[in-house]
Amino acid sequence: MKTIIGLGICTLTILSSFISCKKGDHDPFLSLKSRKARLEGSWTVTNQQVTEIVVNGGTTTNTSSIYDGTKEISTVTTTIGNNATTTVDTIYYSYTLTMTKDGSYSQLIKSQDLSSLTQTDGRWIFLHKDKTDKLKNKEAILMTTTKTTILNTGATNVVEYTDLNGKTIVIDELKSKEMITIIEEDHHNDDGLSSTTKTTKTVFTQK
Repeated sequence: MKTIIGLGICTLTILSSFISCKKGDHDPFLSLKSRKARLEGSWTVTNQQVTEIVVNGGTTTNTSSIYDGTKEISTVTTTIGNNATTTVDTIYYSYTLTMTKDGSYSQLIKSQDLSSLTQTDGRWIFLHKDKTDKLKNKEAILMTTTKTTILNTGATNVVEYTDLNGKTIVIDELKSKEMITIIEEDHHNDDGLSSTTKTTKTVFTQK
């Protein structure tokens, strides 16, 4: 009987450790890999949806874009008073993200015709539980850029700059081959006349 009880406690302990890996709302219920191990690897963006509203005095700009892994279609509507104009633009590019266990990352955005390339390098860490933002422990990560390199085929120089402003990214789903992240940004100027709200939802996959 003691052996059976002991095995039962052991099973519950192991099961509990698996369940604790479920941080995002759509994480797998059970996983043999830790959240950190699942995050590691080379990810390809297969879908991204962005909505942004910028208010600057009497001008409001609404931007909506959808990226399908190959092309991004952006619709921008600018409203001034009762007048509104809309433009639609399409660009083709690939978007990859490499995450390592040691806390570094590299993001690469490359145009389809290879005429331009933007590489962003930086550091990432898991964020702790935050009651104010309603975040669980390790549900979100903070990504901080240390270097951005922009290379254009038509240019002879490489532009590098550093931006140490971090960005909080909520990992809504993290499976072994799929990850969904959500970024919500909300900025308001003290004068009350200008503001920016932006939501970015991205789907990453691994081969």
